[in-house]
Amino acid sequence: MNSDVSLALMAKVTAVFAQQGQFLTFPMTPIAWQAARLGFQDGWLSPVDTLNAMAEFSHIVNVVPVGVMYPSSEESIISDVLHDVFASGVLARSIRTPQEETEYQAGVTELFTTRPDGLRDPTPKYQAYHQWQDAWTSVKQTINQRTIEAQSSSDPAVKQRWQQDEPALDAHLNDVMAQWQAQGFKDEIERALRVIGDLGAKSPDQTWAAWRAQFGDAAGIGAAGANINALTTPAGETFLPTGFTPTDALREGAWQQFALSRAEITNLVALAPPELRARLDPTQQLDVDRISFEYTSAQVTRPWDPPPDMFSAKFWKLPPTARALSDGAPAPSGRLTASITGIVFARNIQTIAAAPPPSRPPVPPPAPPPRPPASVPVRWGPVVGRPPFMAFHPALAGSVARVATPAAGAPARMMMAAAPARAPIAAIATPASMPAQKVQLVNTAVTRLQMTGTQRIVVPPPKLPSPPPPPPVPPDIYVLALICRPTPRCPDPDPTLTW
Repeated sequence: MNSDVSLALMAKVTAVFAQQGQFLTFPMTPIAWQAARLGFQDGWLSPVDTLNAMAEFSHIVNVVPVGVMYPSSEESIISDVLHDVFASGVLARSIRTPQEETEYQAGVTELFTTRPDGLRDPTPKYQAYHQWQDAWTSVKQTINQRTIEAQSSSDPAVKQRWQQDEPALDAHLNDVMAQWQAQGFKDEIERALRVIGDLGAKSPDQTWAAWRAQFGDAAGIGAAGANINALTTPAGETFLPTGFTPTDALREGAWQQFALSRAEITNLVALAPPELRARLDPTQQLDVDRISFEYTSAQVTRPWDPPPDMFSAKFWKLPPTARALSDGAPAPSGRLTASITGIVFARNIQTIAAAPPPSRPPVPPPAPPPRPPASVPVRWGPVVGRPPFMAFHPALAGSVARVATPAAGAPARMMMAAAPARAPIAAIATPASMPAQKVQLVNTAVTRLQMTGTQRIVVPPPKLPSPPPPPPVPPDIYVLALICRPTPRCPDPDPTLTW
């Protein structure tokens, strides 16, 4: 793909999908999946294939992203970082009051149900919250895409169509927000999240133990150093299972159209991140007139992942010799400067090549030689020799086109000499180049072949039911972009607490 096209595509995808506080990272080499393998959450595959596909997906989304190019040269895995944090974290000393403990546990009950092994599952209310959040995000992405298209297009019809459609889409977005609040319990869930975040710091030991149990590294659970959430592939690779939601994000009907015109490419190149402009030289000749594909997006789910407020909590720190997770700088440094929270899939990618530059006009062919003047007489005479394909068999000799010699005073004209009646094979004249005995043998062989050969009888075939058409092969699915959430300065302990 031309570098200008890549830069413009990344700029537009970022404008459509990145929300406040997020950035996108783009695979520098294609990541392609067979559609069936991404059904590892739905039981479509055998257990072995499910395990392998889950491991592949988990590795892709659990790599720590660094910048807008994926993967980075320094590759680390989220679960390895969290394991070290839980093993070496130092906690402040504090405790919640009985009233605060009641409020904290009410918030936890609003969001999670706790299993006997200490792991948590989201409540139906929390699941509905995420479903309506996804619905609102999908509509918002559509509005973002249409806005960018109208702003970047030089076609007045595109701008006018957006002016007509924008009010209806904005009203639809407001309707979805109202349903998120009513059916997705938006206010209740976000209130519970704030309570847990605010009061979690007041009993660090309990909060830390709950986070560690969720991760699967809690003391007393499983073997020493083992994670009860971990799975191992037949090849011996250990990983923490990771998926995406909604689980039906890849179904037919969930895909939306995405297009990038030549005019948009030209206008969007200037919006590409400087890091990408430095990596991809935007000076090549533009060779694409239009690119289009279908896309869908999903959120990454990690059942073992601690809540995001762990990274902003003030009640824990690392030993002085440990490397921080993030220093919070604009170009951050650390072991876990960001994490992948969403993924954008693409399929049916089509490009229309730009028209080639105009070539030089063709050189006209040379003029034909002049015809002889009418006063020069045309000499007519018999044709000498025969065309090779007609000289193959003597029986065809009489059908060769000849120029007949006209009678005195008659105009010269082309004539086709009539072919003589076909004689029996044995009576065909013997060419001078072949002995008569050999000709006889050849003629006898031809006669016998003609006598033993038969013509094909055409028998209508029976009417059989048509076989069912083969099932369509689902197109490959590509990872177009990965949506990332930066990690704030972490750890960022409060020095006023008791340590």
